[in-house]
Amino acid sequence: MPKALNPKQLKFVELYLAGRTAIEAYALAGYKGRGESARAAAGQLLANVTVQQD
Repeated sequence: MPKALNPKQLKFVELYLAGRTAIEAYALAGYKGRGESARAAAGQLLANVTVQQD
C-alpha cells in the first residue's frame, strides 16, 4: 500500500493540477529550493509514484 502524501506533496499536487508549472507549484507548496535545484526537485516529485497516484 502506498504511503499517504505529506502536506507539501499534497499542496504541490493541488497547485500543479490547478495549472501551475511544476516549478511554481514546488515553490508555492513551501519547498525551499530555487533555480536548477527547484527544477530537479519538482521533476522528482512528478516522477514520485505516490504523487502520481494522487
